[in-house]
Amino acid sequence: MFGNAAVEVWRAYFERHGLYVVRVDKIEDQGAPMATREDDKLVLPDLQVFGNTFHGWVEIKAKTSHTFYNAKHQFRTGIEERLWLQYLRVEKESGLPGYLAMTFQKGARLMFQSLDILDQWTHPHEGSTAAFNGQKMVWWELNAFRQIDTDDDIKALIETTMAEHPPVTRQSRPWDRPTEVMPFHQSRLWDDAL
Repeated sequence: MFGNAAVEVWRAYFERHGLYVVRVDKIEDQGAPMATREDDKLVLPDLQVFGNTFHGWVEIKAKTSHTFYNAKHQFRTGIEERLWLQYLRVEKESGLPGYLAMTFQKGARLMFQSLDILDQWTHPHEGSTAAFNGQKMVWWELNAFRQIDTDDDIKALIETTMAEHPPVTRQSRPWDRPTEVMPFHQSRLWDDAL
C-alpha cells in the first residue's frame, strides 16, 4: 500500500505536467507485472510515461526517508540489486529509456534520475545482507538524483496519501523492532539526574 501511494503521487505529478501515464503496476499476471517470452521474464517498472518530448519506463520507490551513512558523511538510498538489474534489462530490450523515481515521506521530497546516469553511480552494498532480509542491494548517494520541485498540492498529496498507507516494517533490523518505551521518570536516568 505504501508503494501504491507513491505511485499515485508520481502519476498525479506527471499528469499535471501534461504527460500520459500507463499504470503498468496494475497489470494482473500472478504477481509482479512481467514482460515474457518463451525462455525469459522481465519485471516491469511501475509506469510507462509519454508526451511532449518525454517517454520511458519509470520505477517508483517509496521510502520513509533517506539514510545517512555516518562513516562517509553521505546521504544514500538504494533498492534490491535483482530489481535494479531487471530494470536495466527492460530498458535495453525495449529500447525505451528508464528512470528511477524516489518518494521520501519525510520532508515530502521527490527525486528522479535516468537509469543511464544512475548506472554510473551505482554501488553494491558490501557487508551483511541480514538487514535487507537476505537481499543484495545497490545504493546511490542522494546527490546522484535530481530533486523535483513540488508545489503545495503535491507535497500535501505525499503527506496525506503516504500517511494513510504506512510502510510495512520488516522487523528484521534492530532499529525497526518495537521497543518498550519507559517513561523518563521510571528510568535509571531519572535516578541519576537527581
